[in-house]
Amino acid sequence: MKVIFKYVVLILSLLGLVTLLISIMVSSQLNSSLKPHMNEQALTYQEAKKIADQKLGNLSEEESQQAVTRFVGFLSNVGSVDYIEREIGHVYAEETYLNDTLKTFHTRTAIKEHFLKTAKAMTTYSLETTDITKSEQGYYISWVMTYSSPKFAKGKDIVSIGVSYVMFDDKGLVTLHQDYWDSNAGFFEHLPVVSHLVKWIKNQL
Repeated sequence: MKVIFKYVVLILSLLGLVTLLISIMVSSQLNSSLKPHMNEQALTYQEAKKIADQKLGNLSEEESQQAVTRFVGFLSNVGSVDYIEREIGHVYAEETYLNDTLKTFHTRTAIKEHFLKTAKAMTTYSLETTDITKSEQGYYISWVMTYSSPKFAKGKDIVSIGVSYVMFDDKGLVTLHQDYWDSNAGFFEHLPVVSHLVKWIKNQL
């Protein structure tokens, strides 16, 4: 019995060691695969920012205000398919950058498809601009967005607060558009299954 017991202890010890080694290997593999992904958005933004810097337009005060007005007008009407179709060519450059914290796009065509898909998914949409601040190279535009969709929150209104940072070229077209907003409160907390997980995690913090 003593011999059998020793073998059992030895086997269990070996199994424990193997489990530990596998855990370390998996953890290492996950870290190496996740790190590039986690930094991808930041790296993409930095690259897009350098390109936008090179294309930065030398606009007059009046031209800058016109560009901002066009952008704000567009942002206020992304619930309208007709408006998107008609105006996007007057707002975004052909080669441009948009990150809305959920997705990233690099061309006007891709951005158009994204906004059209979004507009068709919404029942109602409105956006109120609360502040416009000029920086050295672009503009920070603060807004309050209210929208509804049968896919989220049982079709009830969802309110989200955010900021868009934009840069323009010589034609007053957007070459960089970076959004900053709470995607949890404005999106994930209203998904049928994910919402419970998000709320549970927030309650643990």
